[in-house]
Amino acid sequence: MKIKKVRGSKGYFEYNYLIYELPNCINLENESFNPDKLNPYLDGPNVEVATQINTNVINTNKQIDKDDKTKISPFFMPEEHNILTLELVNRGYINENDAQIFYYDSLFKQLLEEGNTYKGLLQIIHYIIPRVLSRYFKDEDNNYITNKFGYFKSSIISNIDRLNIDIDELW
Repeated sequence: MKIKKVRGSKGYFEYNYLIYELPNCINLENESFNPDKLNPYLDGPNVEVATQINTNVINTNKQIDKDDKTKISPFFMPEEHNILTLELVNRGYINENDAQIFYYDSLFKQLLEEGNTYKGLLQIIHYIIPRVLSRYFKDEDNNYITNKFGYFKSSIISNIDRLNIDIDELW
């Protein structure tokens, strides 16, 4: 008698019993009777046959994650801010949850009322911000910038003053 373990149609093991009348009829060299030593049978399900059925009921109601970080905070409404302030957010100088974000709006409003142009202020922003970010928010003396608004305000005003210097006055 020879017992052969095989997989059934549902992935369970079944046993086939081979009964011989004469013991010499069994060919021990035949691969069908010897287990495969390099690729033995696994007790897990047959990968080719097994299919997983999703029995979960899909909830079509809108689910709200309380800790969802992708939602815009109610504090930050882009339409309420100056486009130059939004540029500071996009460039990574400040984030949308910064409590001083309205100070930047006021600063840009004041600078525009003083006769500065969006183009000029945008050029100055594109000059200041990459330098601050490349130094990892450290100033020129290698000290951490603790008051980002104060540093930005003084930087933008000094750059505006440099741009507004009359060339004839220098000579």
